[in-house]
Amino acid sequence: MNAETENRKNRHLVRAGALLLAVLVVAFVVPRVMPVPAFLEDYGFYPKRSAENAQEWASLPIKYVDHSICRDCHQDNYGVWEKSRHSTISCESCHGPGQAHLEQGASLEIDTSRESCGVCHAQLPSRPKGFPQVDLAAHGNSAACVSCHNPHAPQIGKSPRIPHRLEGHSQCLLCHGEGGIKPIPSDHRAQGQDTCLSCHKK
Repeated sequence: MNAETENRKNRHLVRAGALLLAVLVVAFVVPRVMPVPAFLEDYGFYPKRSAENAQEWASLPIKYVDHSICRDCHQDNYGVWEKSRHSTISCESCHGPGQAHLEQGASLEIDTSRESCGVCHAQLPSRPKGFPQVDLAAHGNSAACVSCHNPHAPQIGKSPRIPHRLEGHSQCLLCHGEGGIKPIPSDHRAQGQDTCLSCHKK
């Protein structure tokens, strides 16, 4: 390779390097001098609004508390919950924000609907095998999940133990049998809890 060829090669490399440098400079400088869209300022992506944005978030009222605070007044349920499968779920996930309850004694709006439980337990193909999930349309005959499952200590695949014989307890046989829990009859909820409470006290 003669000197002229070597010089041409070097000039090509210099031009390519200069072009690359120019592209990088433009890519870095142009966004800095262009007007920042208002929505980017509002959400604090740029320093112009970041401090103000942080102050806005800090000024929002606190709604949630640490679940350990619940233990001070609710030792019984807390003790059961912290040993259960639900111990990884915050109390407020089901009971709602607790700050107003703690400071003002406000009642907690507890959602005991099937849809609330279904947020985690509705049958979905994407959920891992072994994770407790049910077909909400078919499971439990539309009864509230908490009528059979204790949310503080959920049991999987275990029917309640019946400590007595079932002969003569025709009402009990509506739901209970040798095979465990039967589907709840359509007329069962209309009876209320009186049938159960005639033998089983809260």
